[in-house]
Amino acid sequence: SRITIKGHADRQGAEELNQKLSDRRAKVIKEYLLKYGIEAERMDPVGYGEAEPLDDADHVTAYKKNRRGDFNINYGPSAFGPSK
Repeated sequence: SRITIKGHADRQGAEELNQKLSDRRAKVIKEYLLKYGIEAERMDPVGYGEAEPLDDADHVTAYKKNRRGDFNINYGPSAFGPSK
């Protein structure tokens, strides 16, 4: 299985800066997971910048929600046996 680590940023500031922040956030999460034994080659850190907000509002609470990192565990077709 592979892990896609998604870094996100809020929409405050320049889009280019937000992209860099989200890239860095994803890489920091990868470094954290490395410390717990997850193999580096299984992880794909990806920065989404401000492209996937959880909250579109223009206030501090929304900005806090949008500055985040999350991850998806992607199982290959053989992870649970053959397809039916």
